[in-house]
Amino acid sequence: MGLQVPRIDPDSPILLAKARLDTVWDGKSPVFPSERSVSFALVHRKAATVVTDRGTIETNFARLAPLDLQGIETGDQGSHSLTARTLLGSFTLSRKLGLVDLKVLAFAIERWREAGHETASDPVSFTLYQLGQAIYGHAPHGKERRLLRESLERLFRVEITAHGIDASRPDRPIRRIARDGRLFAEKESIWDEGGESGPDPREVAGRRGDSHRVWLGPWLVEQLRAGNVTYLHFPTMRDLAGLSLRLWVFLQAEPFTTGEDGYDHIAAAPELGAELDATLGMNFARPVDARKALRRAAERIQRVDDRYVAIEAARDPDTDTWRLYATRIARPVRALEPHDQEVLPI
Repeated sequence: MGLQVPRIDPDSPILLAKARLDTVWDGKSPVFPSERSVSFALVHRKAATVVTDRGTIETNFARLAPLDLQGIETGDQGSHSLTARTLLGSFTLSRKLGLVDLKVLAFAIERWREAGHETASDPVSFTLYQLGQAIYGHAPHGKERRLLRESLERLFRVEITAHGIDASRPDRPIRRIARDGRLFAEKESIWDEGGESGPDPREVAGRRGDSHRVWLGPWLVEQLRAGNVTYLHFPTMRDLAGLSLRLWVFLQAEPFTTGEDGYDHIAAAPELGAELDATLGMNFARPVDARKALRRAAERIQRVDDRYVAIEAARDPDTDTWRLYATRIARPVRALEPHDQEVLPI
């Protein structure tokens, strides 16, 4: 049975512009914003239900972070720094991050948001079982558990210096948003509290996997509170990998506008070239190879996410440059469960 989305006053200041929330979610199709979020609201849950299908990511990170598409080998904490010239300026990671790290970060931010937290002092608590259920769709096995623990460690250790859109400074929309900023400012697990002999069995009784607690970095919280929020959908991401996954997340973070044909179109089609290649983690010697890779990734996305009518690289006749175009069916911002909720603006 699908979730009946409550009818909410569309003029409410805490809702996103043009959000159409009077629809029924079938429980399978992704529910996403039709354009990048322009405001941020917290949903306070009175019930302790964990929603594992939805993730939340900071928009600049989703749009610009140069992630490793090949996957980081087990035991590799990505100690090599990476600086890339992306669409909005330089983006530096003090150590490599991959797509699994993006998913883990999206899970943690969504837990922070769903808990009604407002500051960097508010911790995010979860078990490895809950994290694995969201990312893999099942209880994580041995290798997956190891990968998740390593990802948590990378997200704690990495430092970011980046330029992007600063939602907290509308008078200066593109500026440095982080200087040696942390994604996780602090991290602890139940195993840290058990001494050399390990945890007390009574502490972990009833838990499915070791328990973790993280604190989001101050710069990250500032951007989330100011409205730099992009919603993700874990079941969709599980059906994508490599460039198709990175491209899908990128499109999620891009602003779309509704055209006269009723479809949503990418607001500013980015030019193909070195900056977009760095943003999407591509490294091809010939532009034609990059376009072929984008076409294959787009075909995969369209098979998985039926909102997309077209994703293609095409030549702009006005500038004689290649650009990335995307058209999709407008969908509600997200599905809201009708019971036990009140929407609280920050």
